[in-house]
Amino acid sequence: MMRYSKYLQNSLLQTILVMSLCLSNASVIAEQSHAINNSVATSPNNSALDQPRQAFLAVEEAFQLDIQTSETQLDLIWVIAPNYYLYRHAFELRYLDEAQPKASAAGLITDQLLLNRGLKTHDDYFGPVEVYYHQAAASIKISSLMALAKQSEPDKKGYLLIKYQGCAEAGLCYPVQSQQISLDNVLSNPI
Repeated sequence: MMRYSKYLQNSLLQTILVMSLCLSNASVIAEQSHAINNSVATSPNNSALDQPRQAFLAVEEAFQLDIQTSETQLDLIWVIAPNYYLYRHAFELRYLDEAQPKASAAGLITDQLLLNRGLKTHDDYFGPVEVYYHQAAASIKISSLMALAKQSEPDKKGYLLIKYQGCAEAGLCYPVQSQQISLDNVLSNPI
């Protein structure tokens, strides 16, 4: 009986020893696995899907349009957030009136816009382009706008349709943005 009791005692000690070794090894394996997962997560070879999501600004925050008028010109000034840019080729200015509320080739007046110089670069989608960082400015003479207003029917209100497009350096391109302003407001509120 004594032998059997010693056998059980030795067997129990062996079992406890084996279990503690297993638990110790499991702990080491878990730590190594965690370290490997962390190094993979920060590896530069990971795909964009493995990386945390980039927080992008709302389009109104990324490209803040300020419209100013003087007695001689209308200025369109975009304040562009850091790491965002606007495309020069995407600027469009159209004159619309109530008689012709839809955009047409006849109302296109982009060629009358004076734009500041941008940065020439290569875009993967568009090829060679000119872009604006920090700020973009465009202006048009008030006399040109008044001439357009005179061509419209006297009782019809005129509007300017402003279009632009930009992107975030991190890879998001926004759809073309449109903003419509009343020509009456522009002509009657010089600074």
